[in-house]
Amino acid sequence: MIALEHRALVVTKEAYLGTQTVEFLKEQGYLCELVKAGTDTARQAVRNALSRNWFDLVIAQQRMSPYSASEVLREVNAANGFLRPAVVCLAYDASDRNTFIREGGGGFIMLEPGQKDLCDAIADGLSQVERYRQYQSTSKTKVRAFIDLFAREDKFQLFVEEIFHELKYSGVRRTHGPFEKGKDIVCYEVNKMSRNEYVGVQIKRGDVHASGGRRSLTDLWRQSLEAFNSRVAFPDGEHYLDKFIVIVSGRINELARDKLKDFLKSSHAHRRIFFLDREELADLVVTSCPALLATIE
Repeated sequence: MIALEHRALVVTKEAYLGTQTVEFLKEQGYLCELVKAGTDTARQAVRNALSRNWFDLVIAQQRMSPYSASEVLREVNAANGFLRPAVVCLAYDASDRNTFIREGGGGFIMLEPGQKDLCDAIADGLSQVERYRQYQSTSKTKVRAFIDLFAREDKFQLFVEEIFHELKYSGVRRTHGPFEKGKDIVCYEVNKMSRNEYVGVQIKRGDVHASGGRRSLTDLWRQSLEAFNSRVAFPDGEHYLDKFIVIVSGRINELARDKLKDFLKSSHAHRRIFFLDREELADLVVTSCPALLATIE
């Protein structure tokens, strides 16, 4: 059975380009899904694929009027905030290269018909992706070490606040006082229907594990549910939360995650509450917060 990390989404306008790319990737051990661009439905097809599956790799043709590889990259960035696949551009010219890489592209393949075999070009792109992942791995190690340095929760809160600012959330502020009921940071984001979604964040230092006792997990579950029971002040007025995120500086072990999922499913709130530990937070900084990452490195 092929592991999940070997799944590729290929987006091209030219049928032969997509077919040959898929055939080559299959030889490398990838499960592939092909989206034919060049139509008004291509953008929605890519969104549907990204919501349906997690991909290790996305390869997109540079220009696929009315679509482009850069737009595919932005869709990936939006849909896979925590664990993004590497996105590679199949290009006929280098005009978009700097912008594509600056926005988080994992590789930029120059297609040279008649001069360079397509399979060789894609193999070069996979080599670029490997270097990109090695860089991310090294960067993630540095971010984990940086997180471990926080001895005070208020300093860790400042770090998390910077993350939400760089992720372009609006109205980001740290909260104070007994009426906030466990919400250390509040903010909001505008969804694809142009409506505000209000978010609360609880921040904790240390680990969360099942061996810490049922009481500690029950308290975390109770606090998560209580976060939705009171209105919170935002720039446009007071609102109930749409999402609640618990971020810890240590590790949430698998048994603790399973128990928390069971607790939350019983309350029907599991699709509105998210848990991030140090590993997931480091992934988020490396993939989506280049300015903050630069200050760490």
